[in-house]
Amino acid sequence: MGKEEHGRNICVFLFLVFFWLITAEEDFLFKKKKYVVEEVQAVFGEAARLPCNMTVSSGDTVYLVLWFKEELATPIYSYDVRELLRGQPKHWWDADLLGSRAFFNAGSSPHLLLQGLTEADAGLYKCRVDFQREPTRNTRINLTVVVPPRRLVLIEENGAEVRTYVGPINEADDLHLSCVAHGGRPAPSVVWLMDNKVIDDVVESREGDLTRNDLTIRGVTRSMLRAQLTCQAANNQVSQPLSLTATIDMNLRPLDVTIHHIREPLSAGRTYEVLCSSRGSRPPAVLTWWWGSARVSAADDTTSHGGNVSTSMVRLTPNASDDGRLLACRAENRNLPTAVIEDTWKLSVYYTPTAEAMLGASLNPQNIREGDDVYFECHVKANPRAYKVVWKHNGVIVRQERENGILLTNRSLVVQEVTRNHAGRYTCQASNVEGDSMSPPVILAVQYAPLCRPGQVSVYGVSKLEDAHVTCQVDAVPQVTRFYWTFNNTVESLEVPQERFTVGLGGRSVVIFTPTSDLEYGTLLCAAENMVGRQKDPCVFHIIPATKPEAPTNCSLYNVSASSLTVACMPGFDGGLNQTFAMEVYGTSPHSLKANITNNHPRFMVTGLDNESEFQLIVYAGNSKGRSSITRLVAITHKLPVKQLETRLSNSGNDASGVIQDPPGDGMKPLIGILGGIVLIVVLIAIIIIIVIKVQCSADARQRRELGEGNGDDDKRHRQAKSKKHQSHDFERHQLNVRSNKNEEEIPKEVGGGPVETGSERYTEHRHLHLHQHHDDQSPDVVACSGDFDDVSVSIRPGGAMSLITEHLPASQHMQRPLTCHHAPSSLAQHTQQRQKQHQPPSPSPLSQQQQQQQQQQQQQQSPLLLQHSKDPLHYSLATPGHGTHEFRHPHPHRQPHLTAARMCDSADMEVVGDSGTPPAPAPAEELPVPLMFVGDGQGKHTGASGMACLARIPEDPESPSSRRESAV
Repeated sequence: MGKEEHGRNICVFLFLVFFWLITAEEDFLFKKKKYVVEEVQAVFGEAARLPCNMTVSSGDTVYLVLWFKEELATPIYSYDVRELLRGQPKHWWDADLLGSRAFFNAGSSPHLLLQGLTEADAGLYKCRVDFQREPTRNTRINLTVVVPPRRLVLIEENGAEVRTYVGPINEADDLHLSCVAHGGRPAPSVVWLMDNKVIDDVVESREGDLTRNDLTIRGVTRSMLRAQLTCQAANNQVSQPLSLTATIDMNLRPLDVTIHHIREPLSAGRTYEVLCSSRGSRPPAVLTWWWGSARVSAADDTTSHGGNVSTSMVRLTPNASDDGRLLACRAENRNLPTAVIEDTWKLSVYYTPTAEAMLGASLNPQNIREGDDVYFECHVKANPRAYKVVWKHNGVIVRQERENGILLTNRSLVVQEVTRNHAGRYTCQASNVEGDSMSPPVILAVQYAPLCRPGQVSVYGVSKLEDAHVTCQVDAVPQVTRFYWTFNNTVESLEVPQERFTVGLGGRSVVIFTPTSDLEYGTLLCAAENMVGRQKDPCVFHIIPATKPEAPTNCSLYNVSASSLTVACMPGFDGGLNQTFAMEVYGTSPHSLKANITNNHPRFMVTGLDNESEFQLIVYAGNSKGRSSITRLVAITHKLPVKQLETRLSNSGNDASGVIQDPPGDGMKPLIGILGGIVLIVVLIAIIIIIVIKVQCSADARQRRELGEGNGDDDKRHRQAKSKKHQSHDFERHQLNVRSNKNEEEIPKEVGGGPVETGSERYTEHRHLHLHQHHDDQSPDVVACSGDFDDVSVSIRPGGAMSLITEHLPASQHMQRPLTCHHAPSSLAQHTQQRQKQHQPPSPSPLSQQQQQQQQQQQQQQSPLLLQHSKDPLHYSLATPGHGTHEFRHPHPHRQPHLTAARMCDSADMEVVGDSGTPPAPAPAEELPVPLMFVGDGQGKHTGASGMACLARIPEDPESPSSRRESAV
């Protein structure tokens, strides 16, 4: 009995545990599982948005949204869609816990808005969403409530609290400052910044709710004056950090002191005003004047705006007893007793000296050449003695340069190995207390052999039979006595006769050179001679053919944006002349000039262009001979960046607590209908494409079946061979192989022509004609007749039939031509007669000659005509007697059309092979002849029916073993 009761108790306990697990849903079990928890951080007193995943699948809807906090079994907020209040979902919340601070927004970004956050609001939240069909979905959010620090305090080393300024601190002293942050959870980080740059981010101590960071700056510099020291404390990335700023104030020593007066001797008995200034002191420096140890009263003291510069002026009237005394100007900062500096001036009283410069006694001034040594002497007379002597060359002070052979010793100047640059005016200047004295100039003339004058034109670009005035200019002392001209090319070196050139004053000679052949382009050498000697290095002039420049190469596009682009090229040969570069920018729709830029270098930048537009760029070079060929580029500007607009949702709080309130009317947006419409359109387009493909495949299969049933084994093999041939056809250029029973030699020809029949004579030939495609920017070549057809333009008349069009004219020329019809060869008419004879029943008696002529004329009148309209060169009409008119039109009217070829084939004896190479079923014998047109687009590409081939088959002649003829265009 006891065991049974014990077992029953165990079963009851297990049942209760199981029931508790079921009723508690997933809360207990989920504690051991790991869930994705979204982290939300908010600031104390601010608002927090707790997200909730309410994504609804198609055909489903939300019934109920419940919000839970941590371990609470009951929800704290509910959003019930099942019970609508005046057509709106029902809201409920726990007024004791949330008050009026919470509201659930079920819009495009569902979230629970909590306002006026407290520390108690932190914790784990769960959003449970119940759907009509889908399982319940839970979203877990961990809300962290950050409490920022309350306030900051700045404390100096002496314990005083800093308000606005730190200091004043003496220059070069150490700065000690502490920042204390009060409060904050978690504990904040405290950093120091100087002028918004972090200089200290190490926290020294945290005691209770106080966080401290001590700042020490060793040797404060003057650059830190008025620097902003900022202490920042922050413990989150949401709110702005708490900051406190103080400005550094400093005491600065004066940087310098200067007596502003020419340091020259003073004249006895004269009054002088001497100015002294000092800068850099804070507060402004105090200036005082001193004679030795005696202070002199200043006449005027001033301080500049801002207090950075202090000035003082004193009036002096020296006498003989003042000679050799020191005048001092002293600057000091009263807050820095040790920072005293001064500037001194030792006075002298002199009279004005006299000076005379002379060339060395042993030198001949009329015979000084390059390489000689020259020296000068300066004789000075003064009382007292002059304190300096300065040498000048052409007004410029001469300084000693031993490496260049210029030596200054006392009152002498030595110039070793003079050159033509040393020639000119030399003077010496002597100075004493009374002033300066300049000697009269001495002229130094240096003789040297001629040298090429710099800056001359060295390259002459000329055409044949064009005069080139080549000018040679040299510098020489004495004057040039003779010129020599020499011409060099790759073959010989010739001296130019003296009568071919002129000699002018100033070392100038001009030769008129006229090249008459390629051998007369080369180099002209010019050399001059004077009394010193002949020119060592002649002047070189290059004579080259002058032509138009070459076009720029390697043009590339750079920095293409929505409204601008840059083009850079490599310059070509300039043609022997100075060249410039130009670029023209044309819009393609419409065609108009957008910009025209000219540069000295092949680099262009264009702005102000339309976005998402195509432009044609034409780059060329030019010189005095003309323009180069052009280089074309095509550029497409980019699309403008799309600006993203930010939509802010404003939410209002609830005034009541613990009661039901109306939502603010922000419902879910009708996105489901839009998405459903897009999906429906895509499905419909896919169904239409599938139907079109199936219909086309069915038609192709039916044609293949008819083709297999209506032809013999030989025709099947022939079509299979043709199909394989066209499958491998890649529209490249092929040769035409012509085999004749009269001549077995294989003759290669260009593409063109067709089966050859002239009059009643027939040739058995086998031809393969293939369209060829050009890869350049020109139109396709016209298929030539090669004499195989009577290709004449005639008036519209009965009996005319189109066979081949060989005209190759642009649209502008076609517009001026009348309505024309192109005649067919007699072979097509004869072939039509033969085919009709085979299908007609045998006549009891042969026809007379007159009857045969009438029948032939009647058959010719049934031939079709291809008409080209003069007003619309893209429009063609195929007029067939008894069956109306068939219209044809060029598929690309916006391009310049070029008619390549057109071919008429008898539908009873033809098959059409498409791009796929699969021959469809032949046309019924009673159908009209079918036209096939080949039209080029003017850019090397064939459009329209260019991928088709027309194969005209002639019945075999019993007398000819190889009478089958094919033509494929």
